[in-house]
Amino acid sequence: MSQKQKILSEFKKYAKKGRGKAFLIFKENQQLDFSKAVLDLCLHNYAYDPQCEGERSEYTLQFFRELNQEQKNAVVLSITELLERYKISDDWDFLHFFITAAKISKEGFSKVGDILLKRFEECDDYELLHSFASESIIELLGFEGLAKVAERRGEIFLRDKESSEDR
Repeated sequence: MSQKQKILSEFKKYAKKGRGKAFLIFKENQQLDFSKAVLDLCLHNYAYDPQCEGERSEYTLQFFRELNQEQKNAVVLSITELLERYKISDDWDFLHFFITAAKISKEGFSKVGDILLKRFEECDDYELLHSFASESIIELLGFEGLAKVAERRGEIFLRDKESSEDR
């Protein structure tokens, strides 16, 4: 294993644990391309217990912000391609990925936000809109997002009254 591979491996080990040591490794080795490792952090919530710990989008975003522009563009390109085809589901990786994508959109990559909004408009499942929309769309648009979520969920609820929170 080369020195570069060892450094990237150490980074991944600590980043998956959510440790500050990962950021120190990252900052000390800026000459390395961390874009694939950062993309992995964007796609997966490595929290031990996501229900208690929550998602790690803010932790992931600190690495994204430190990438050089070429690496950021590579990560964003991969994210936009994955957003287009990622299956909407009710799991922690999905929630983390979409919230992280919303935050990246607010970093000046509006195409990511456009795809999130398109996917939101296409989603017709009341239960999936709960986790997907209430987090990523509100993160993306703030109060306007909250209004969009309420309106969209209300439309679906009125169309299918069997869709309710209290089953």
